[in-house]
Amino acid sequence: YAPVVVDHFGPYVGGATKIVGSSTRADHLKETEAIMRERLGERASVSLSQAYYLDVTHQDANKGMAVMALAELYDIEPDEIATIGDMENDVRMFEKSGFAIAMGNANDRVKARANVVTGTNEEGGWADAVKRYVLPLAP
Repeated sequence: YAPVVVDHFGPYVGGATKIVGSSTRADHLKETEAIMRERLGERASVSLSQAYYLDVTHQDANKGMAVMALAELYDIEPDEIATIGDMENDVRMFEKSGFAIAMGNANDRVKARANVVTGTNEEGGWADAVKRYVLPLAP
């Protein structure tokens, strides 16, 4: 979708599925994320999906809920699901899955929430994680 720039969200909140704040100032978005999380609490899911994107969605529209939906769809326990991520929006996914793998380029908060850390995007970390941690456990 093309971006829609607005002065305030009042007329749009009822029909919005996602609000994205974008800036070249990653430090400002990080500060804004903390403020919005504090003010919105559990009423919304607020997280960085990239250093320059701050996503605000319904509290149930997050990757953790996706793990739960997949577990139900495939009739498995969430503990049987492995997840791989590198950004703040992956933390809720880590919390719901049985085995969380952080990419090497993730920040320290994301890494701390994972079971293991693999290489960076540029080092083929995703492929290495699948080879080392996922495939050996596959039936």
